[in-house]
Amino acid sequence: MPKRTFFRLDEDKKERIIRAAIDEFHKNGFENAKIGNIADEAQIAKGSIYQYFEDKKELFMYSINWSLDYFMKNIDYSSPVEEMDPFDYLLSDGHKKLELLKKEKVMVYFFKDIMTGKFGAMTKEINDYLWKIGDEHLLKLIDVGIKKGTIRSDVDKNLLLLFYKGVTMQMDEYVFLKAEEDVFDLSDEKFTQIENYIKNIVELMKHGMGC
Repeated sequence: MPKRTFFRLDEDKKERIIRAAIDEFHKNGFENAKIGNIADEAQIAKGSIYQYFEDKKELFMYSINWSLDYFMKNIDYSSPVEEMDPFDYLLSDGHKKLELLKKEKVMVYFFKDIMTGKFGAMTKEINDYLWKIGDEHLLKLIDVGIKKGTIRSDVDKNLLLLFYKGVTMQMDEYVFLKAEEDVFDLSDEKFTQIENYIKNIVELMKHGMGC
């Protein structure tokens, strides 16, 4: 957790620092990332970073938290988990992810770095944390689906979670690779192609998980 001095900064300055950190960690990994580069990009003195964070690891971990929170706000918070059917949610989630792929290329690559083990010895610690948050989120979705009668109640929720997570991970990988082919500058035709893929996957999931 950052020091209190960081939270006293205005929102624009906090975001500038974290975005500079994300860019540096993406370009150079954790070990080779330089605090000086982050400070230069954020247009602050190098010593200021240590007024806000204990060390580089704390800045790195907070950058992950900040990125996750940013994506959650843009993808999830506008459609509360408690109100949306899991399959409708997945369609909405996929559409918003496509929009963010175009808008937030560096941050998307940063998360891909995390998932593909770019950060070496820290990868397990990071992934354990992210999986815990992700599993809690998906279990909430599954509970909503069971209550709404759109997801089967005769199958163990952990099995449903495994199925849901496995399919959505493959879907996210497909979407990322397709978007990457066009350097995230998706044509209307490619956008429609990916959207149709997502719709088909959701329909298949309904047959496996749905009532």
